[in-house]
Amino acid sequence: MYESQSSNLCLDSDEEALDPPHISLGRPALTSAQFANKYHQLDPPPPCDHTLSVCKAQCAQTDPLAYLSSLVPVLTWLPGYKWRRDGMSDLIAGFTVAIMHIPQGMAYGMLAGVDPVIGIYTAFFPVLLYVLLGNMPHVSMGTFAVVSILVSKPVMSFSNQDGGNQTYDGEEKSSFTPLEVATAVTFCVGIIQTFLGLIGLGSLTVVITDVLVSSFTVGASFHVLTSQVKHVLGLRVPTVSGAGRIVLTYFSIGEHLTEVNLVTLSISLVCLVLLVLADQAVAPKMKTICRFPLPTQLVLVVIFTTMSGYLQLSKEYHVRTIQDIGDIPTGLPHPTLPRTELLPQVFADSVPVAIVSFVIGQGLGRLFGAKYGYSVPPNQEMIAQGASNILGSFFSCLPISSSLSRSLVQEASGCKSQLTSLVSAMLLLSVLLYLGPLFQPLPVCVLAAIILSSLIGMLKKVADVNKFWSRSTMDGLVWVVTFLSTVFLDVDLGLVIGVVFNLGMVLIRANIPTVVVMERDEESKLWLDRAMYKVSRGEEAVVVMVRGPVNFLTLGLVKMIIEYEIKKNKETKPSQKSGATIIKIATGDSQEDISTSEDEMIPDNENSSQDVILDLSCVTHIDTRGCSLLPWLEDKVKAGGGRLGLVVEGQVED
Repeated sequence: MYESQSSNLCLDSDEEALDPPHISLGRPALTSAQFANKYHQLDPPPPCDHTLSVCKAQCAQTDPLAYLSSLVPVLTWLPGYKWRRDGMSDLIAGFTVAIMHIPQGMAYGMLAGVDPVIGIYTAFFPVLLYVLLGNMPHVSMGTFAVVSILVSKPVMSFSNQDGGNQTYDGEEKSSFTPLEVATAVTFCVGIIQTFLGLIGLGSLTVVITDVLVSSFTVGASFHVLTSQVKHVLGLRVPTVSGAGRIVLTYFSIGEHLTEVNLVTLSISLVCLVLLVLADQAVAPKMKTICRFPLPTQLVLVVIFTTMSGYLQLSKEYHVRTIQDIGDIPTGLPHPTLPRTELLPQVFADSVPVAIVSFVIGQGLGRLFGAKYGYSVPPNQEMIAQGASNILGSFFSCLPISSSLSRSLVQEASGCKSQLTSLVSAMLLLSVLLYLGPLFQPLPVCVLAAIILSSLIGMLKKVADVNKFWSRSTMDGLVWVVTFLSTVFLDVDLGLVIGVVFNLGMVLIRANIPTVVVMERDEESKLWLDRAMYKVSRGEEAVVVMVRGPVNFLTLGLVKMIIEYEIKKNKETKPSQKSGATIIKIATGDSQEDISTSEDEMIPDNENSSQDVILDLSCVTHIDTRGCSLLPWLEDKVKAGGGRLGLVVEGQVED
């Protein structure tokens, strides 16, 4: 056996003609025992000792006062806030985003299965606390379509849309209102996020990779689109929940196509055309003139609210309005505790909501942080969102999340700090106190059109599969599996399947070894991978390099690949002779001839056609079963008339 401290073993090209061949190591050739004695090898520490030492050092460096102050970031940035320089920018940005919050909040509240005003509450109460605890000034927190569709599942499953109690088989059973279920989900989301942040597990969300976020959000957008089709057509069809609900929903819509309300459809088409034109054609040109976006959504809400009230669309043409869903009260809701008996029932459905809402916000925070030079600590951000959701659950709110469209507008409007969110919340307060009832004649189809128009950019991201597939076949498979699972099964099932499949792909890539066969090119005298380069073959040995783990699971695969490569090599090279070889080793001190046995030789030029050098320097782990690869390969090589050499990294036992 041949041992080397370095796997970069090569023959000197200038002395190829010498007999015996010349090999340069740069140090005296030593056995494992000699190497350990000369360089004073230490006993390896137990595996847990190093981890414990790192944890102790980290805890020793932690200042309790600094940690407590980091939980309330407003204490660090507010004292140094430049009021004259940044105050007006935050005021303008807050006003601009508040205008977007009104129609989007009502639309996404309806999407979650609760009264539209709940979406405006969500943009007010939790944001007040997030201003104090949050670390992402350029990210607009409030309602988001994907989170609303996730919340709608437990709302449909556990609530009675008519309120009160339901009777099954003559027995009365307690039921819950949609708002009670939604607030219970919000409370559970807040508990989950706060707990993960306090124990330092915010970084575990790295399992939600960019591939998963892209495929999941695109798949969830199809659920959002499907949920709004009935509102656009003016149909009253039963809501479907569970696996395959997209397909079942379209079957149900197809059965009621003859009942389409043409007035509702006309209003929906007009709104969609205007919103798309404003977003795709007018808005890009306006950016060159004014940095503030067109309030197209709010303008349409005002126009059709006025038109609906004047023309009595609800009574005369049976156009469904917000008043048909529920009243928009003036003032603020009274704080109430979530229904405790609901919490165990909705907890499982709250887990994906907690993870998705945080991951989306964290991704936007990193994007803006890289641009403006600040970092977003994941654990602190998890605590901030969790505490905000807990507060929001007492005031009839949905789980908060970031919105890409509002965040981009907030940044473009000149946002400088968290005061932008505070200004936005204060403007929404005036809507809640005085203007709420004015929106009751608003047709529901207008809100549906706003939701559909906001999905255009997300639906375009279906093309992301090409980007991920070109980057890696594994990433492409993860994208497709997650997307199809989300669309054709359900939103939460798609996320679970995507995470499990992604982790499975990572484990496969980490635990399946690769075998690389290298041969020396006669022209360049370099050792090249013959599968990647055109090699002018000589009469020398081949190097079989194994990369990755060799254990009881992978041994069979490694043997099969090596046997195939050896057999392939025999077809193109003549048979070899076996015998002893003298190797001259150049050290730093002197040169000496070392005679080795047939089991410990490096092949020479004359008898190298069947010789094999097994390079294990890139093996990450080898168990007892994997060690049987060496005698097996030695028998194979000897049976073909060749000899086996071995390259390892570090020291091996004699």
